[in-house]
Amino acid sequence: MSVFIQRAIQADIAALVALEDQIFEIYDGRLNRRTFRYHSDNKNLLLVAKSGQKDDQVMGYILVLVHRLSARIYSIATHPECHRQGIARSLVQNAIATLAAKDISRISLELRQGNSRALALYTSLGFKKRGIYPSYYGDGEDALRMQLNCSVV
Repeated sequence: MSVFIQRAIQADIAALVALEDQIFEIYDGRLNRRTFRYHSDNKNLLLVAKSGQKDDQVMGYILVLVHRLSARIYSIATHPECHRQGIARSLVQNAIATLAAKDISRISLELRQGNSRALALYTSLGFKKRGIYPSYYGDGEDALRMQLNCSVV
């Protein structure tokens, strides 16, 4: 299956909201239509993975908040039918390359401490553990903080 990574456009927003609602719980702070619209039109990085088929299905997305010299992976999701196909890896790798080209020196993120698949992905891409945020998520689960120094990528 071909996967194309590109910046999100306004036409992707309905699919992004549907994916968000399918993947995340309300207490996780789901992103809504207005939030996706805002991030698709500013300096932040909102990338989508599309199927490249006639229907051009949105298979996943990554939202990265961009600051002057650093960035934070705020949210990433892949459609449940597309798990274990390398889509999240492609999204993160594309984001890293895009940010490095903008001279971003550091990328940080938080993930659920119990999310072993995400931890393995980020570790394989060079992210290092930097600490824990206790009771970070709405259900009380801790968040693991990770960071990538782009100068060593």
